[in-house]
Amino acid sequence: MPDFALDIAALRKIAALSATSNFLGDTDTQTATNKTINATNNTINDTSIAAGDILYSSGTTKFARLARGVLPRQVLATTPLSTNVAASTSIAYARPSLWPSSGRRWGLVMSGAATTPANACSGILFGAATTPNAYSSGVDASGGGTYIRQTGTASALFHTGFSWNAASINNFARRNYNPRVCAKFRINDQANERFYLGWYSVTTNMTGDDPASGASIFQFGKKAAAGSNWLIFHNGGTVQTTPTVDTGTVADNAIHTVELWGDDTNAQYLWSLDGSTPSAVTTDIPASATNMYLYVHVECTDSLAKTLDTFWIEVEQN
Repeated sequence: MPDFALDIAALRKIAALSATSNFLGDTDTQTATNKTINATNNTINDTSIAAGDILYSSGTTKFARLARGVLPRQVLATTPLSTNVAASTSIAYARPSLWPSSGRRWGLVMSGAATTPANACSGILFGAATTPNAYSSGVDASGGGTYIRQTGTASALFHTGFSWNAASINNFARRNYNPRVCAKFRINDQANERFYLGWYSVTTNMTGDDPASGASIFQFGKKAAAGSNWLIFHNGGTVQTTPTVDTGTVADNAIHTVELWGDDTNAQYLWSLDGSTPSAVTTDIPASATNMYLYVHVECTDSLAKTLDTFWIEVEQN
């Protein structure tokens, strides 16, 4: 039988299609119109998908995959997230700055509206401030938002305007309260500057590169040596040399966001740096009912003053 070909007009006649109808092949580039796509019986795929992904318009000619948020209780928010800009360009998952659900306590330190670091404190989870050598405020042009900057004297300790309050034992956290702290910050130098943020069971200043030997802590920070990585310091109060987890990220003077939280149900603490997938620490961690204090600390260890920019710090617990 000889080969023969049919043009599209002839095929329309055979299939009783209208003059404007086309066949849609699996590799064709036509635009399907007036079609109903049944989500139950069809699959919309992508090169990489995961549970919780959604489709959104990224401003191009096609919808794109938006991966789900990686941190607990994140919601979709318009961006830019870090600056007070009226125009929004996209959406992203972020923590809402809203009061938490009933049964949780909440506190927030915001920069830019205080006359002293002590007055930057708000909420019921913060203790008394320890005033540093000097402070100032400003707006970060690189997208960090407004900040309060604390400057420490040479070879001295200073705080970001709040820390534990030894006179008020009510300002404590415990793992069975499922505490959380999230902070956006920047330190000005990697060399000869120690930085610690998190929970600490002793009402004395942390010092040295082994900051809490024999104390209960869960802290994010860095040692004094230049080129060292951001670390997670953790101790259940029994180990004399404080164990650390290496985040794999070099401590630098860029703006960072870190989040720490306790998960008493699963007997663990978790951390996330700059939106990374949460990592759990399950050994050598504070016991469920150990009282600890929210603590933020920078230590200058050379002849030059160091600074810490605080954009915001948010905490909550049961």
